[in-house]
Amino acid sequence: MKREILQLLGGDDRGFLYRCDGRKVAVSKMQWKVLGLFFSSRSCEFSQDFNPRLEELYEKLERKGIDFKVVQVSFDKKKSSFLKDFKDKPWLAVPYEDHSVFKKLTRRFDVQSPPALVVIGSDGEIKHTLHRHVLVKTKRKYCCDSCNEEWRGWSYYCSTCDFDLDIDYRVIEGRKAARSRGISLNKSEIRQICIAASEILLGEPTLLELEAPINVCGDIHGQYADLLRIFKMIGDPPSSRYLFLGDYVDRGKQSIETICLLLAYKIRFPYDFFLLRGNHECSSTNKTYGFYDECRRRYGERIWRVFNKCFDCLPVAAIVDDRIFCVHGGLSPELRSLDQIREMERPEEDAHEGLLCDLLWADPDSGIRGWEESNRGVSYTFGADVVAEFAEEHDLNLICRAHQVMQGGYKFFAGKRLVTVFSAPNYCGKYNNYAAVMRVEDADDYSFEVLKPKK
Repeated sequence: MKREILQLLGGDDRGFLYRCDGRKVAVSKMQWKVLGLFFSSRSCEFSQDFNPRLEELYEKLERKGIDFKVVQVSFDKKKSSFLKDFKDKPWLAVPYEDHSVFKKLTRRFDVQSPPALVVIGSDGEIKHTLHRHVLVKTKRKYCCDSCNEEWRGWSYYCSTCDFDLDIDYRVIEGRKAARSRGISLNKSEIRQICIAASEILLGEPTLLELEAPINVCGDIHGQYADLLRIFKMIGDPPSSRYLFLGDYVDRGKQSIETICLLLAYKIRFPYDFFLLRGNHECSSTNKTYGFYDECRRRYGERIWRVFNKCFDCLPVAAIVDDRIFCVHGGLSPELRSLDQIREMERPEEDAHEGLLCDLLWADPDSGIRGWEESNRGVSYTFGADVVAEFAEEHDLNLICRAHQVMQGGYKFFAGKRLVTVFSAPNYCGKYNNYAAVMRVEDADDYSFEVLKPKK
């Protein structure tokens, strides 16, 4: 096993690791040491929170004379981020430029997102693996059945570990057996999902900056069985990456199953699964259109409030490859710079006017120029000239939004400068519309997968 790991690290005479001061250390020198492979990212809140604990452990073992070496494996997209993250660390790192080593290690240990830790003994045996573990802050003290150590402040998802935030795994795996029937969760489990998801969401910027390839989905509206059909058509996370544009609840019969599954995927694969806020992720809206009644009937009003506290934490827009602007509703006459979105504070409750309101509610209208008040009674409609001006000013190839039913699942506007994507087939059981998912390969290469209504 140890020989295999050294080979994965580039273990011939030319293989080397870096210290934070830039000096090289030969991989061959790791032969008889205890190794900790630490998969991390500067942009990962949990990686950054876990760093001090790992440094403390590292220094503690060194004082005891245990020859323990941590090797950092970076998930960072940019070298500058990696260098900032690695600065002043007491351990070693895989060369950032060596993508082959990164791919080999993540594949070998099935690490799909940071943070993760794999400890390999001097005899080559894996002592304790934390890959596939979701790190979530928890106040409770618990004992890991795998390593028999007591922990406080972190929970790791592991089928052999004793902790109380393994809900994401049960929801995700349970959906396969439950199919359209959904998953049965108790109130405590739903609260834990919402708390864990809220921490992750607040660790993200209000304007997400994402890289392709990624699949963009529009409204789901509680159509849980159709959400499962989308995953079957496109592929499950994290092998298929997703950005959802909001409106997960209301209208459909299984809003709770829908939002719990989406939040569970967010918890488990935070760097491959992204959720934006829609106008139905606001308490003033979802109190009227079905979600409140579903929560009250099945769990009570308090759970509805718990969900809405989580919704207040959702990002409100995203930009893919610097060229595709994604939002639930539309543009705003107040929006002059994307920095205005970046500077929006969260958690943020319902907005009935202003920038947030427009991003969630506004619609394009081919019959007007400029701006007009919306017949929805909130926000505005905007013409093709507004789209063209906004795209030009911000150097955008496309604006992608949701919020409206499209009979074919998607529809272009303003000379293909804007597209509306809707992902709930046969919406409300009466529209007989198709659903669509936009597959983005890069800023200039996108296509649409269409899902027919189920007969």
